[in-house]
Amino acid sequence: MALLPETPYIYQAEVVTVLDGDSLWLKLTKVFKIDFGFKILDTVLKETTQNFRLAGINAAELATPTREAGEAAKALLASLVKEGPLLAVTHKPDKYGRWICDLFQGQGPDYVHVNAEMLKSPFVVAYGQPPKAEWSD
Repeated sequence: MALLPETPYIYQAEVVTVLDGDSLWLKLTKVFKIDFGFKILDTVLKETTQNFRLAGINAAELATPTREAGEAAKALLASLVKEGPLLAVTHKPDKYGRWICDLFQGQGPDYVHVNAEMLKSPFVVAYGQPPKAEWSD
């Protein structure tokens, strides 16, 4: 029997709080429709609130000497997620216990990939790249 590849889970998401430019708390909702046969149908709603880090990005930190850049990155993330609907595609936890996710704002073909939008900011780099020198106050 072959093992299935790791499949991300997809949830409706609501922002609880933005922590900084690359992490936030999200309330996730998932609806399961179950057909038991014999015309027996049921719907189950599950919710959880978890700490998330956006996949593939690293934003300036809120601690000095990058505080101004960190505040700008946090404000940008907050502006990108203030309107719904949001969809979270979760992957796995990082070494700090935060779940890694890709976050999407909007619906259908007009959605915005929040992670990719954050990378357009001068205060965010791809994960694994060194911080930019101009982040220092």
